[in-house]
Amino acid sequence: MVARDAYQQRVSECVQFAEQAVDDKERMTWRELALCWLRLSEYAEQFRQEAKSRAA
Repeated sequence: MVARDAYQQRVSECVQFAEQAVDDKERMTWRELALCWLRLSEYAEQFRQEAKSRAA
């Protein structure tokens, strides 16, 4: 299991790489990857909330 902050850390890293990218294609790729990590973070949080409610 990945810690909650690990997903957000990956988002931040991808955004940093996007800011440092030298061409538009590379920049867009890093931004897309950041969005993927963000969606994973949201899905993981949703999963945790559902698991918590089932356990209660």
